[in-house]
Amino acid sequence: MKRKMDTGSGVKKVPGQRKEGRLTAPSGDPERENFYSFILDNMLVGCHILGFDLRYIYLNKTAELHDRFPAAEVLGRKFADIWPGIESSIVYREIDRCLKERCVTHFENRWFYPDGTDKWFNISIQPIPEGVLVLTF
Repeated sequence: MKRKMDTGSGVKKVPGQRKEGRLTAPSGDPERENFYSFILDNMLVGCHILGFDLRYIYLNKTAELHDRFPAAEVLGRKFADIWPGIESSIVYREIDRCLKERCVTHFENRWFYPDGTDKWFNISIQPIPEGVLVLTF
């Protein structure tokens, strides 16, 4: 399923910005920042945020399990540097397309890990002000 994101007045954007892997609330309210971070950090789906330069901005705990990398090792690094050869994959092409076209997409993908194991994921990608949100489940 692929569809264009409605950019009309009915679309609510995610408030705030990301800084060093944490959400910063527009109000600067630390309680609200902690609340947003708690929700994202504890989601049962993998939550990855990539910037327009394809650098990791955020990974939640589930994304760390899916990627098999701790967030501390990937934050600030480029997606292709973490996953050599990824540029030829459907995942990379769809992330790039969503960044450029600001569209939403959802698909299944068989992910191959460096150790030779693999796993199937549902992947949902959508544009956000910082770049793209990639959900894996």
